[in-house]
Amino acid sequence: MAYLISALLLPLSPLAERADVRRTLITRPRRRLDELDQSLRLHRKLGQTWVPDTWEELQDALAGLTAARRAAHLNARAVPRWWLRRAAIGAEIRRSEELDLLATSVFGVMRLAATMPRDTALPSSLCAAIAEVDSELAAQAIDQT
Repeated sequence: MAYLISALLLPLSPLAERADVRRTLITRPRRRLDELDQSLRLHRKLGQTWVPDTWEELQDALAGLTAARRAAHLNARAVPRWWLRRAAIGAEIRRSEELDLLATSVFGVMRLAATMPRDTALPSSLCAAIAEVDSELAAQAIDQT
């Protein structure tokens, strides 16, 4: 009964929570990419827990994105106020799925770069991949505003 009353009288925007989670999913990997970049430029090793900590942060953010996506989908179907915006909500859900894939790709590139020996030069393809994922995250940050 409480769900019915809250859904009809005070329905939350199905995209509001997703925007917060999306912001987190963009800013955290960009911060970690900055740490990685500084480590690579200074030829310093990252701490032993850097990769697992980064993975844990990413998993938390991805879980939040999945929960927000499910809530948006449920609200768009169950709450009459959002029925007319189902197409726009569906488009945002698809964009969040793309961000999910991007974040996972970013972690793969970071993990590879972080575990490379510091006494060898990074392959140019890895440097290009780091620059590419960082620019894609920057583009995602701009798209969100």
